[in-house]
Formats: sequence, structure tokens, C-alpha cells
Amino acid sequence: MVSLEKHRETYISLTGIGLVNANGGSVSPTDDFDNFSSQMASVSPSSTNAASYTPTLSAQVCPSPRATFLASTELPPTPMPALCDCMMQTLTCVANPNITRDDALSAISDVCDQQLNICSGINANVTTGAYGAYSVCNVTSRTSFAFNQYYNIQDSGSATCDFNGLAVLQQGSTSQSDTCSDLLRQAGAAGTGTITSIPPGATATRAAGGVGSGSSGNDDRSSTPGLSAGAKAGIGVGAAVAVLALIAVIVLFVLRRRKKRRAAAELHADTAAGTQTEKTPRHTELDGGYSYHEVPASNERPAELSGQHMGELGGGYHAEQQAMLRNRAQEPIPVSPRELE
Repeated sequence: MVSLEKHRETYISLTGIGLVNANGGSVSPTDDFDNFSSQMASVSPSSTNAASYTPTLSAQVCPSPRATFLASTELPPTPMPALCDCMMQTLTCVANPNITRDDALSAISDVCDQQLNICSGINANVTTGAYGAYSVCNVTSRTSFAFNQYYNIQDSGSATCDFNGLAVLQQGSTSQSDTCSDLLRQAGAAGTGTITSIPPGATATRAAGGVGSGSSGNDDRSSTPGLSAGAKAGIGVGAAVAVLALIAVIVLFVLRRRKKRRAAAELHADTAAGTQTEKTPRHTELDGGYSYHEVPASNERPAELSGQHMGELGGGYHAEQQAMLRNRAQEPIPVSPRELE
């Protein structure tokens, strides 16, 4: 018998089909597990040389839907990002760019429960094989389609495009590229049409002017498109730090430049002062406009005072010598006419 450990990765699905029931940390086998185990135990496989193997079985056909197999043979449409982008361009009431996946799915359920007919373009029924043209778009695009459909049937009142802050208004485009016009025409206003003709480039790239939120339904497993709040905050902080660093560098450069200029000015001033000092004469001559006279030499020979009569000025000079000095002081000083010229 096949052990439970070999099938621990198998779990019961939402339809009740599975080999085990997993509830928290406990796992219990189902009746299907016992049946599967007994079948595996009864198998006696034999080996066959690959070179001599000749297959005799044909491929199994997909069974038709029945009570125990609720699936349609009709496959869903091929995801086409260009179609979703074109649809998003035409909408007026769209999902908030910051909406979470859980909030978007809950909003779709609320809107579609009120107006079942407005969600045909985004619904996908694997039992009946009925798929809306936009059923392959991501959850944000599908939510935007549902919001806009509800907004339109409510006479496009601004109050109807809120949904507790999950919706916002935008300027819907009234003119599209040829690619978008062709795709939207096939999808129809309600999104219930089938895309049978794919315009050139529609599958390889997004349509011109796409808003970038209409990726295929595979994006539903990821978070809301765009940068997270933490990433945006990090970018903002990094940009602020870069700006402050740039300002600091500029201020430092200006201060250094001013310092160099001030040092150069002081050096120039000192040099100029030294040059002026060297050029300035230490002595000045009398103005040439004045006349110069010499005192004529006296015929009398100079005589020294007797050592016995030396004293301070105004003291005891000899009477004769004092009289001689007084007479000389009163005599006029002869000046020649040439010296007066």
C-alpha cells in the first residue's frame, strides 16, 4: 500500500477532490486515498527495452462535462496585454493605482453581485466555457472595467466613482490607434465578443499609448503593479540625501574659492606696501624756491676756554670772553651780491 508520506503534497481542493484533508497541522486521508492505494498495490509493472517498445495506446480524449467532471472543453482566450491596455484607455472610472489584490477581488464581487449583467466582459466560467474578452486581464484591469460599467449605468455621477476610496476618475480617451480600434470593436462595448483577428504587433508588444495596467491574468498572483510605498519612500530619501550632498559640495567649493581669493589679495597688498616703502626716500631736500646762505668764516682763530674757568651755561665765564662773544653776535653778517641772486 502506498504510504501517506508519499502523497503528503496532495491536498483536497475547493471542489472536495483530493487524497487527504489538510487542516492546520493535521492531515487525514480521504476515501480516494484508500482507493488509490489499493489500485497502486495491485499493479505489477514490467520493464520494456526502449528500442523495442511500440506504443499501442492512443491519446485519451478530454471527457465531456458531467456531474463528476464539471469542466468545459472550451479553452479560455489567449491573454493579450494590448487588448487590456486599450480597454483601460477608454475608461473614466478606474481602480485606484494603490489598490491591493484582496480589495480589488472583494470590490469585483460586490459590484457584480449588484449588477450581474455588467460583469459579463470579465467573467470566466470553466464549467460552461463562457469567457469574457477581458477575463484574461489582471485583477486591477478587471476591477476598473466593473467600476466603469457601474459608473455608466448610474448616469456617470462623480459620487458613484468612489467605492470607499478604491476608485478614481480619469480622462478617458475617445480616440485610439488602429490596433486598439480593431481590438475594441471585436470585444464589444460589454466585453462579451471574441477576438478572432489579432492585429499585427498586438501580441508581441503593448498597443501604442497603453497605460501599462492591462497585463494578462497571470499577474493576479503578484501584488499591485508599481513601486511599493516603502520603495517610493526609499527613493525619496535617497534623492533628498543626494541633493543635500550636492549642496554641501557647492558650499565647500565656494568657501575654498573665497579663502584663496582673500589670501591672494592679502599677498598682493603686502607686496605693494613693501615696494612703496622701498621707493619712499628717507630724506627730503629743501624746496628749491628758497635761497641758501653761508656764514662767512671769521678771521679770528677759535680759542678754547681756559680749563680753570669751565662751568655750566650761565655760570662763571671769564669777563673778557663773555664780552667778545657779545660783540660778535651784534656784528652784521656780510653777504655777497652773487649769493643773494
